[in-house]
Amino acid sequence: MIKKINDEYVVSFWGVLNECCDFTEKRDLNLNNEVSIKEISENILIEAYIDLPYDIKIKTKDSLQYAINYWSDNKLERLYYCSIPMYSLPTNITVREFYIKVWNYIFNKDYYMD
Repeated sequence: MIKKINDEYVVSFWGVLNECCDFTEKRDLNLNNEVSIKEISENILIEAYIDLPYDIKIKTKDSLQYAINYWSDNKLERLYYCSIPMYSLPTNITVREFYIKVWNYIFNKDYYMD
């Protein structure tokens, strides 16, 4: 089975962070804090992911998995900021570590390695 991998699935995944419904409640989150990473993962990102059509869910998950495994940190950072999120990336961990933390919260530690 051929997997459909595309940058745009990754950008769209992060894009919900600029569309957050309750901006006033979520604006004080700081991604240098593990609790905030968990908050955006479990209360923003996963809700948007669940609402995706099945085929887009698979393509998004496959693209995120591929991104974590093969793309450079520079590309991961660029794709995150292409979505114009309202939160800056954490500065106390690498962008790849951030992607992995979010992956673990959303996909229940489903193994991200190919």
